[in-house]
Amino acid sequence: LRNHVATPALVLGIASVFLFPTVFIPMGSIVVGGIALGRASELKAKGVRISVDVDEAAKDLEPEYIAVSPDGSTAYVTLQENNALAIVDIENASVSDIVALGAKDHRLPTNALDVSDRDNAIAIETWPVNGLYMPDGIAAFDVDGQTYLLTANEGDSREFGSYSDEVRMKDLILDASIFPPNMMTDEGLGRLQVMKPFDPSHTNDAGEVQQVFAFGARSMSIWNGTGTLLYDTGSHIEETVARLLPAAFNSDNAENDSFDSRSDAKGPEPEAVSVATIGGRVLAFLALERVGGVMIYDVSQPDTAVYVGYVNGRNFDVPFGEGDQSARDLEAVGESGPEKITLIAPEDHPAGTWIMVVSQESTGSISLYTITVPMQTSSQYTEEESALSKGFTLFQNTPNPFNPETRISFELIESTQVALSVYDLSGKKISTLHDGYIRAGIHEVGFDGSDFASGIYLVELRTKDLTQQISMTLAK
Repeated sequence: LRNHVATPALVLGIASVFLFPTVFIPMGSIVVGGIALGRASELKAKGVRISVDVDEAAKDLEPEYIAVSPDGSTAYVTLQENNALAIVDIENASVSDIVALGAKDHRLPTNALDVSDRDNAIAIETWPVNGLYMPDGIAAFDVDGQTYLLTANEGDSREFGSYSDEVRMKDLILDASIFPPNMMTDEGLGRLQVMKPFDPSHTNDAGEVQQVFAFGARSMSIWNGTGTLLYDTGSHIEETVARLLPAAFNSDNAENDSFDSRSDAKGPEPEAVSVATIGGRVLAFLALERVGGVMIYDVSQPDTAVYVGYVNGRNFDVPFGEGDQSARDLEAVGESGPEKITLIAPEDHPAGTWIMVVSQESTGSISLYTITVPMQTSSQYTEEESALSKGFTLFQNTPNPFNPETRISFELIESTQVALSVYDLSGKKISTLHDGYIRAGIHEVGFDGSDFASGIYLVELRTKDLTQQISMTLAK
């Protein structure tokens, strides 16, 4: 097991863990709540995606993951391939509703995405396509007595036998007035993997496709307890990875040398989500299956999500691919392909600290992140707010992970006394990068880890009134 400390701003996490006494449940007392609500035609009319020509909805619906409302009365089940949510009355073991989740418009600037794996570039742009949310993981939380849901909008195609509902854009017969031929290059929209038309409204009378739907939304969404969309993170995930890990943007989880290789598919693929309340703040932890790592958002106000940070312990600097699957190879990579996040409260284990446990599918490993609370400052602030209203911003080091050198940048709004230091996990200061007066502006300093062991280190930027920290990974 590898031990990590998340960026100290990411402090605050716990998953919903239910502990029950040991009991015996007789087989006859088990009640199965079947998803038999309505026929396929009825659900299609509501907007639920039924991809197979069947009469009974139960033959096509695919329950995926479950979240339970904090009061224990309702279960919410993602129907990923159907782009829908089943709402289950637990007491009566019945499905009370199946809600279609709708589509995301990638023509909007806030919903831009990278669609090509052949342009060898980060190109987050708007396109005339839609994305079905198609959530995988789901979590429920409570604010002021109201239930809210978080979904990890991964997306998934359907394949069985010789059937597949996946096709590349350039292989469709398209309405050229909406999708001009010069847009369908491999460097443009041509290679994006989308769904075969599944409704007559998607084509015109000539059979030309006018509406195209991609798999997933490359985002996290917040919904109310009836399945109404309140907020979506838009293009924030891809934009953040592009800023913090540009060399690994839209990489695959099975290969390190795979820059941009997932852009034509589902991008970073948000896979799992957990939620926690600590210190009065509700935090969402979102795992990205392909590029790896966990995004953290503050969702205390359920109509928005405020970015807190991103932690990724994957070592992109070592060989990793089809021929690099020995135990030594995988240990060098450390972690890749997060599938599930579980957070353990301090009272539930001997160490007495918050622990984030992440299962890693591609490396066959379990990552343990010790989530530590940073030194209290005069006020709370987010990354976006800090540079504008709180005096400075400490940016994530690049590259990260690194060996042995990395660069650390920060921005000062006003000239001031600054202390920039590096600490190990025991709290021992191992390096002072700067201690003195600095003029306002953007500054960059280097850190050389040649004399230090592999591991997680904390970088602290301190002024008279404020302190901010990040974590960085030295991987030798």
